[in-house]
Amino acid sequence: LDTLLQTGLYRDVAILVVDLSGFSAYVRDTRDDSVVQTVLTSFYTKARRAVINCGGMLSQFVGDAVIAVFGVPAGSQGYIDQALDSALAIMDIGKSVSNKWQRHIDRLQPVKGCHTGLAVGDMLVVPHRAYSRSHLGIVADSVNMAARLSSVARPGEIVVSNAFYQRLSKPHRGHFAEMEPIEAKNVGRLQSWKWDVEATRAAS
Repeated sequence: LDTLLQTGLYRDVAILVVDLSGFSAYVRDTRDDSVVQTVLTSFYTKARRAVINCGGMLSQFVGDAVIAVFGVPAGSQGYIDQALDSALAIMDIGKSVSNKWQRHIDRLQPVKGCHTGLAVGDMLVVPHRAYSRSHLGIVADSVNMAARLSSVARPGEIVVSNAFYQRLSKPHRGHFAEMEPIEAKNVGRLQSWKWDVEATRAAS
């Protein structure tokens, strides 16, 4: 992030937040800490590659969550669709990671894969230290929004903000169904759309 971006305001940036489903239960039921480390390292490495391959930039990992941005430093044509493509790729990675993790623990885990939120909005890039170019962070209401949308998504689902949905190409919009408004803490009442990816794939 710090080698490619200047500090300042960026418009209409897509924010992706993906969490491993049931992460706390997997950790609780794993006796060998090295398994947790190996699984997370694999998830981080593959998720980073999926973001980059779709034209995005990895912002950070927070526990089991991936936060990535698309459309910076300048929004290329189709970057909204690319953000969704990255989400789909990471969901597949999460499912594979969950399956491998299950082989190392006794208790059968009820969920696997990922749950995902996507939003779009303005993003401010700021230095963590005064006059520093080596440590940058992002500030954006859309980051909180994407996190809240991810939290209401179930395993195998992608929930997106209305603004993100409206910017998707028509073929991608066809996968989504409108949801009831979401009451998101510290964000407000959100209009959103959901794609149950696992159900779509099962039906095809």
